[in-house]
Formats: sequence, C-alpha cells, structure tokens
Amino acid sequence: MGEVYRARDTKLNRDVALKILPDAFAGDPDRLARFIREAQTLASLNHPNIAIVHGLEQAGDIHALVMELVEGDDLSQRIARGAIPIEEALPIAKQIAEALEAAHEQGIMHRDLKPANIKVRPDGTVKVLDFGLAKAMDPIRSAPNVSQSPTITTPAMTQAGMILGTAAYHFAGTRALSSSNQLRTTRNSGASGFPE
Repeated sequence: MGEVYRARDTKLNRDVALKILPDAFAGDPDRLARFIREAQTLASLNHPNIAIVHGLEQAGDIHALVMELVEGDDLSQRIARGAIPIEEALPIAKQIAEALEAAHEQGIMHRDLKPANIKVRPDGTVKVLDFGLAKAMDPIRSAPNVSQSPTITTPAMTQAGMILGTAAYHFAGTRALSSSNQLRTTRNSGASGFPE
C-alpha cells in the first residue's frame, strides 16, 4: 500500500527507508488508519529479523513511516537468480521462522509473507518487512480476535471468504497458532510452508 524510498536522516546522519502513503490513499481515512496501525504494529516488535521502525512522520498531507534501511536483495530477486543451495536456504528459513515466532508471541500474524517481503542482507541476515496486512490475534485463543484486527477498514474487506494478502502465497494448512508451545511443536514436527 505504500511506496518505499531511500532517504537520509540528517539529524542522526544515517540512511533510512521511507514508506510513503501514496496520494491516491492519503485522503482515505480507512487507508490512513491502516497505515498508522502498520507503524504501531512494527513499533511493538523488537526482533533482529524484523525491520525496525524509527518513527511516523507527517508533513502536510504526506504521511511517512521511517524505517531501518535494509540493504541487499529481497528473496524474490535471490530466487530469480536460480536455486538456493540448502546451506544458504536453511539459515534463511530459520531466520524467517524466528521472526514470525516473535510476531506470533506478541499476538501479530503477518498475513502477507512472500519473497518480496523478505530481505537478505549481504551478511546473510534476514529481515521480514511489510506488516501492512498484519492482524492482531489473541495469543491465548486459537481464533484471531477480529475486533482487534489492524486490517479491518470496511465491512466489504472482512466478508466471509474474502482473501487478503498475496493469493499466490497462501497455502493449505496456514492457521493462527494459539501459543508459542504449539508453534514450536508445529515447527519441530517439520510442518512448514517451504516446498520439499
């Protein structure tokens, strides 16, 4: 939903990523609320494999999410270059799983995990990006708490059968996990979204 630019933070003398709410959405209160909820969601997470949010800024009608600039290719670019050797793929998968586990432990489900939303830095560190479709869950119950959902904007978007996210990356067996213990059990049983 946002356009991402490389920018320079002149106060702290560092490069950052600016995610700007496009003009087409800036006047839509529902889209603006979702953009702000993405910033709040990211700010609530603290994990080495999740991009850091530095702030939410506004200048006139322009709203910007200031984030850690993650150098390197996204996973879709890496995949386009050819098969990823197992010794490279396993550490990537492990870091993605750890980022998602940390989000789930905070009651947050990403809901738009795809190669384009995962960056791999030159040193091999993975960063999960774009929590714009994230959904807040009640970590104690197995069903998501829809009233707390950061993606609810209109009744039309939450109708039964409505799919959000990138349909090509939805797969059978995706579900909210009710506890970190269940997550570990599922992860250790070999269940994953990665092709075998």
